[in-house]
Amino acid sequence: MVPGRRSLTPLRRRAVLALLAAGAIVWLLARQGSQFSIVGLEGPASSALGPLLPALSAGLTIAISLVIVDVVGGPVVAVLAAICILVLPDFLPLHRTSLIGPPLLATTIGMLAVMLAAPRFSLAYGAVAAIGAVWVSPQAIGLVPAAVAWALWQPTGQRGRLTRAALSLLPFGIAVLVTLVAGSAWTTPIVLGWRGGLDAPLGSIGHVLATQQVPAITSLSLRWVMVADTTLILLALAVLAWRRASEASTPERPRRFYPAVLVLAIGVAGGLLAHAMLLPEAPLPSVETAISLAVLATLTTAVSVSVLWPSWRWWGKGIAVVLLAGWLGAAVLG
Repeated sequence: MVPGRRSLTPLRRRAVLALLAAGAIVWLLARQGSQFSIVGLEGPASSALGPLLPALSAGLTIAISLVIVDVVGGPVVAVLAAICILVLPDFLPLHRTSLIGPPLLATTIGMLAVMLAAPRFSLAYGAVAAIGAVWVSPQAIGLVPAAVAWALWQPTGQRGRLTRAALSLLPFGIAVLVTLVAGSAWTTPIVLGWRGGLDAPLGSIGHVLATQQVPAITSLSLRWVMVADTTLILLALAVLAWRRASEASTPERPRRFYPAVLVLAIGVAGGLLAHAMLLPEAPLPSVETAISLAVLATLTTAVSVSVLWPSWRWWGKGIAVVLLAGWLGAAVLG
């Protein structure tokens, strides 16, 4: 070791390896598909540099997810969670074909990491929310109220909560002012109206989640039953784990995880619904914008299993392993 330098911790080494591995996989797949290129460049240079944005976004998403679950649930479940995210049916296809979805997903998971690591540093996660909503995708507008809600959630006095909420909203106001000279991801002029029809955006979000949840099942009736059953099981798992974590003696880790994920998921979903219903010409939620909900659900499931695992009997652990193996097989081969 070089004098004066500290070696990387095991967690940091795993995170770096995850970033490099996921980034390399996406870069190779995107380059083979020839989906991306750099304006002004031609030939090998363009095909090599074009996929860098989705590759870097994928690496950051996997690495940050691994760190979050590692800190909350341990290294083994963290590696499994990272693998599960990587093999989500729409994760790699999204990163091979889109320049909006990958950075939006990385921004959302990065915001979760900041919320967990510094819950009272509202200016930080407010800035991440502002960047996502203003310059990455308009459909990320739900990150802004999520940042405000998380600031209000913190256990401080009423005056302190209002101050933190104002600080979480300040970056968004600054970003809106900056758009006057720097532009934004929003199409101008912004035309507000009432499209209505809550069923359509909800159905679009549900389709994205169902595709990740029950891959390789094409029968509509069987798919509906499987989605309903697995959703109830996962919700029950999360509720039990949240209750167990709340009773634990170390509240700063798993106890903080569940409310943060809940606030962020509600914010993301609410933003998608509001964007679709209040802008008549806006597209419905798609894989590009809704896959972050599937990744949040994957992280929640992984942490919940890690919290409840010590109390399960051998047969319960066996069922969990069989279900995981079955889902992985369907996700990879389906």
